[in-house]
Amino acid sequence: MTGDEGPFVFILSWERPIYLWVSLDSLFRRTRTPCRFVLVDNGSTDPLVRDVIAGFDRRGMFHAVHLLETNEPGNLAAVVEEYLPRVGSHFAYVESDISIEAPVDGCWLGTLLALAEEDPKRAMLGSYCDPRDFADIEATRALFPDLDEEAYLHLVKASSPERTLSVVPPDEPLISPFNPPGRILLLRTEAIAPIGLRSDAELDRTLVEQGWSTGISTAVRHRHLSLLHVFDEPAYDTAGRTAFFADFGGTFTDGPDPGAPPESTSRRRFLRRRP
Repeated sequence: MTGDEGPFVFILSWERPIYLWVSLDSLFRRTRTPCRFVLVDNGSTDPLVRDVIAGFDRRGMFHAVHLLETNEPGNLAAVVEEYLPRVGSHFAYVESDISIEAPVDGCWLGTLLALAEEDPKRAMLGSYCDPRDFADIEATRALFPDLDEEAYLHLVKASSPERTLSVVPPDEPLISPFNPPGRILLLRTEAIAPIGLRSDAELDRTLVEQGWSTGISTAVRHRHLSLLHVFDEPAYDTAGRTAFFADFGGTFTDGPDPGAPPESTSRRRFLRRRP
């Protein structure tokens, strides 16, 4: 349910228009809590990405859209920082390669908000990943005969702690076997504002050190579509990916700050750009 009230939900997109369509359709159909979707595209070059975004804008999904010119790791944090003075007590972050699988009849956002409200120290809540999309490490190896072992294991996320999750989630409503992965996150503004957005592991570590708690909801479940890129997008640049994320949290892109998002009677401020 989209509109001009409720928590802000920031969606980060980059390339992969098929995954983007599935993710946006999932969010559009399975979000029943009033909220404001703000899409931030991180410099996609595939023209189909903008076609997908435009289609969901015509559905009335977005409160705002930011089409950024470059793919920089600090872009999202810069946009969120602009909104922080008016996001309210909580805001959500979603990556555009997920599909909401549960709750089927409820609302992922409402479920996470209810969990957060149970304990004022809960600052970071995530979603339970369906582990069945992880590629079989041995069976998939033959598809990449020229890839060295280290790069291959990185490609299939061989060491991901989410591989240890059971297909049927445990009965506890909230678990903490590892940090909430940054696919779907509900964040408490009071906790995030002083430290800013960071990688999921660093954010979890910093919050816990400061006395906050974090956890993974077993009622909110998602598929991580990028786990399938070994079949859909087999070309993989390990060095480039590592270099990109090594710069996470660095300086933002150069250029004038456009300031706070403008007030408008329209909930859709389409094609706002950050230099």
